[in-house]
Amino acid sequence: MLQLSLDGPWQFRLAGKPQGDAPRDASLTRWMPGIVPGTVHHHLHLLGKIPDPFYGRNELQMQWIDQQDWEWMRSLDVSSETIEMARQELIFDGLDTIATIFLNGHPVGGSVNMFRQVVCDVRGILKAGKNELRVLFASPTVYARNQAEAGRHRVADGDWKWQTGEVRKTGRAWIRKVQCHFGWDWGLYLATSGIWQSCRLECSQGPRITSMKVHQHHEGLPGKPHQVVLGFVVGVMAAKPASGSFIVRCGNQSVRAATNLSAGGSSLKAQIAIANPKLWWPAGEGTQSLYIITVEWADADGNIQATLNRRVGLRTVELVTEPDLSPEGQPAKSFYFRVNGRAIFAKGANWIPADQFVDRCTPSVYRHLLGGMVEANMNMVRVWGGGWYEQDIFYDLCDELGLMVWQDFMMACALYPDTPDFIAELSAEAKYQVRRLHSHPSIVLWNGDNEDAEAVWRWWKDSPDFNKNVEIYKKVMTALKKTVEAEDDTRRFWLSSPSNDDFNGDCTNPNQGDVHYWTVWHGKQPFSNYHTVRPRFVSEFGFQSFPEPRTIRAVVPVEELNPSSRVMEHHQRSPEGNMLITNTMAREMRIPKDFDTFCWVSQINQAMAIRTAVEHWRRLRPWCMGTLFWQI
Repeated sequence: MLQLSLDGPWQFRLAGKPQGDAPRDASLTRWMPGIVPGTVHHHLHLLGKIPDPFYGRNELQMQWIDQQDWEWMRSLDVSSETIEMARQELIFDGLDTIATIFLNGHPVGGSVNMFRQVVCDVRGILKAGKNELRVLFASPTVYARNQAEAGRHRVADGDWKWQTGEVRKTGRAWIRKVQCHFGWDWGLYLATSGIWQSCRLECSQGPRITSMKVHQHHEGLPGKPHQVVLGFVVGVMAAKPASGSFIVRCGNQSVRAATNLSAGGSSLKAQIAIANPKLWWPAGEGTQSLYIITVEWADADGNIQATLNRRVGLRTVELVTEPDLSPEGQPAKSFYFRVNGRAIFAKGANWIPADQFVDRCTPSVYRHLLGGMVEANMNMVRVWGGGWYEQDIFYDLCDELGLMVWQDFMMACALYPDTPDFIAELSAEAKYQVRRLHSHPSIVLWNGDNEDAEAVWRWWKDSPDFNKNVEIYKKVMTALKKTVEAEDDTRRFWLSSPSNDDFNGDCTNPNQGDVHYWTVWHGKQPFSNYHTVRPRFVSEFGFQSFPEPRTIRAVVPVEELNPSSRVMEHHQRSPEGNMLITNTMAREMRIPKDFDTFCWVSQINQAMAIRTAVEHWRRLRPWCMGTLFWQI
């Protein structure tokens, strides 16, 4: 078997003629060095082709980059023995976003979805010796705008008004790409392109093990089982029919089954019983015991031809939504997580991508941020739906640290298309991601989207298209729900955040479901307003401050160090944000005498807001069972 990593040095260039406002710089069309995984923006900066996109208002000079097509290229050498193997596949774990893959000049695959793995069968095209691999990325914003224009009679384009401080049409809802790449109320508009996840060439006489799902049956008392029976469903893809053995190992336990594979995809099943298991617990509740599972395929002669390793944690998890009554006697429902039979109060925060550029999201960055969450006594992190499905290191660390993961699917603050192509892509994406992440004990919930139900029911309530929009939302989310529940019956699928898991329900009802509470920040209410709210679970709330002075000085010129300067206002994407911070500070504190103190006092102001909310909601336990602030 050959597994050749294609991570590392590549070359990239602007493909074709510069478009729009792109500089007429001939060097951009010549091959430049790059690293995979990586993005065009980050490498242009490293090469000195563009200034720091985060500094000042430089972002506005970078808007030409996503209007271009870009091409990446590298060569690879293989032996004559390799091209005789039955399975020859190029595998890209993520392409951002509209991509066509060429091997030796032949198109072998493509992508319109950065959240899916791409597997290219290259038999008959791969050759002994040197091979040339190219990936052509079309402009994501041109693609999205064209899709939105073609479907404008059906669904709105999902644009914000604060992407760069100027209105720019994006059509972001029409492309399966990180939504905050098109700007948000806290971030830049830098719509990247590139090979953003690992890639490799795999060649073998045997099959490829594509996934492993683990079902747990706990026998004994909740939290103290005397045995856990693990049921495995292993996905296998074979290039040709094969006979051999399927082997699963866990500690000193193993099971082997003789199996005949057909060409194409297959599912293999097995069971292993673990006596006196050590359980996985959320942080602060117990230890995070993990077991290594190894799955192997051996041919008829006993040669191991495929291997997959995963870690699992033995635990039960439930989202408990049982009918009850509010203190006023109104119909209500609980909302809390029960792990190993124990009700857990969720303490944590929402998570956005740690950087606009995945190139800079290194393992040390994840260890610092997630480790800091546990040091702050948190036990849950919500992966927000406007970003990306996180990298493997993120979920591995959450398993190790005991951080429960509330996992959104990647849709946020928009109505998404109900076209057959879009629904097919979303369903395939969900199937891939659920299979990829299924074994992680830290993941406790699949959540459909961020604020899309709220967008339909509240933002468009008075629109003449309201009924049509409701039907579009139902169609998209029913397809997603059906896919997820077919792939994973061990976790709950929740319709949207916030919601009460009902297409026709009030997603702002504090007596059931989860709520996003923004009346204090966007609504300009005093901190005491938090005391008027009795939610079951708060999955978003927050109050802004300025960063510490060193952070601001890294991106703001000295002459602009004023809350109302043009650069400071540019970096503040929340409408009236700097004014809200300043006005609230004037109400609660004394206005500081200099800029650095102003920043520090704004953080004290923020801490007062968060403390007021969290302490009140924790006092309401067990009525309220979770607070996740915005944002890490």
